[in-house]
This record gives sequence, structure tokens and C-alpha cells, in this order.
Amino acid sequence: DRYKVFIIDEVHMLTTEAFNALLKTLEEPPPRSLFMLATTEPHKLPATIQSRCQHFSFRLLDYAEIFERLQYVCGKEKIQADEGALGALAQAAEGSLRDALSLLDQVIAACGEQLEEGRVRQLLGVVPVRLLREMIETIHAAESRRVLELISQLASEGYELAHFCGEFTRYVRNLMIARSCGVESPLLQVPNDERQNLAEVVKLF
Repeated sequence: DRYKVFIIDEVHMLTTEAFNALLKTLEEPPPRSLFMLATTEPHKLPATIQSRCQHFSFRLLDYAEIFERLQYVCGKEKIQADEGALGALAQAAEGSLRDALSLLDQVIAACGEQLEEGRVRQLLGVVPVRLLREMIETIHAAESRRVLELISQLASEGYELAHFCGEFTRYVRNLMIARSCGVESPLLQVPNDERQNLAEVVKLF
């Protein structure tokens, strides 16, 4: 190519001395050279570096975009994956397609060419939706003893309770959206079968 391109990934990890050396290069760049500085924490870059760069922010992908891409990849690789399995992967990726594809690689290595929701959720350490639903129904019934028993069950099965809290918060958020906007709302980042589940649970409130 006519240009030489330098990509510095995780650029916020550079030391002060390295930034000072880079600054001299950015002030007087060699001809036909481009520098790409990639970071998830741009606030850690010195102002002197930031002022000499053009800034592009990339948004996180939404659930549907990641789900469709995973579906496409599975089709090309002749992997049989049910909607729940891909949905669990898309949710676990939290907006990052790179993470979604890495997780897909891992579950294929463990499960082979047939991906089922239960097994995928187990591998990801994601709490099954039925347990989240049971927790909500138990809270609605004000059965505090059963709530504690469910949490004890999750801990004994090896689930990270901090991760469970995140999953549960997401489930409650989805219930709130389903109640306020309806289960067809694009704000719900869930597979179709889970929309039906939410439609049933939300009738409690």
C-alpha cells in the first residue's frame, strides 16, 4: 500500500514516557503514515495526545444484531443451534460481537455441532430463565423462605451470585419494559420464546 498503518491497541496502557515519545511522532508524523490508537478508556489518554487525534466512537451492538450474526455464522459452519442457545450467547456478549464469537467458539468446542440452550447456559454460567421466573413468582407470593432456598440452591450448583444479581436485574428490567411497552417492544433484548414467558409473568403485576 502507499501508506504504512500502525495500530496501537489498548493505547491507554502506555506509560508516561511512551506517550511522550509517541507525541513527538504524532507532532511530526513520517510521510504516508497513519496511526490508529484503539482504546475502551479514552479518558486515560493525555490531553496532548487526544488533541492531535481524530476521535471515532463505536457503539455497542444491540441484541438483534449480534443474534443475527451468530445465526449467520452457525449457518455457514453447519452448526445446529436453537434460538435459546444463540439468545444466551448474544446476551452474554453484552454488545461485543468479538466476545459473542469467542463464546460461540468455546461452546462449539464443548458441545460439537448441536447447541442446546440448557447446555450453553450451563457452560456460560448463565442462570436458567425458569429459575429467574420462579424467583419473581416467589417474591410476588412473599415467600421469603423459598427465596433464600433458591439462592442457596444456586450457590450450591456453582453459580456466581454476583453474576446472578446481574441476570436478575436484567430480568426485572425486561419485565418493566414488557409491562410498560408491551412484549413486542424492540427495547426487549430477548429471544421470542422468552417474550412469551415475560408476557405470562408480567400479569402478576
